[in-house]
Amino acid sequence: MPSLIDVSWLIPISPLVCATLIGVLLLSFNRTMNRLTKPVSFFIINSIILSTLISFLLILNHQSGTPINWHLKLLSYEIKLNLRFDYISEISSLATGLFLILTLTLSYFRLPRAKGYVRYVTLLCFASGLLFLLILGTDLTQSTFHDFFA
Repeated sequence: MPSLIDVSWLIPISPLVCATLIGVLLLSFNRTMNRLTKPVSFFIINSIILSTLISFLLILNHQSGTPINWHLKLLSYEIKLNLRFDYISEISSLATGLFLILTLTLSYFRLPRAKGYVRYVTLLCFASGLLFLLILGTDLTQSTFHDFFA
């Protein structure tokens, strides 16, 4: 059975894949997807709950490490993706996840389900995946913004 640190890459990937899937379906079937606000909200909220739950379990088990160490070199630009889990990043991802769950749940109950609701929820889920990736992937932010500040 794999350890929890081996499946911790699902924290940023789960919301990103969910938002990408819903976004492609929204572009393909705009009218139908705008009518399916409840299943879309359920699917997106559950993807963020999964990320938050994995973060919470990592904190409870006091696990830390680097499950992904990936380098890609394109022409003269090098992208490094190192997802690093320590106590600070786990607490930050848990707080971010709880805030996003609260935001999406309040949006589900308070906002009218008009035409732009599915687009709003999808973009919020995609932004949450990017936020999880920025919190956990410290080398990604350093390699991306190194050229701007060097």
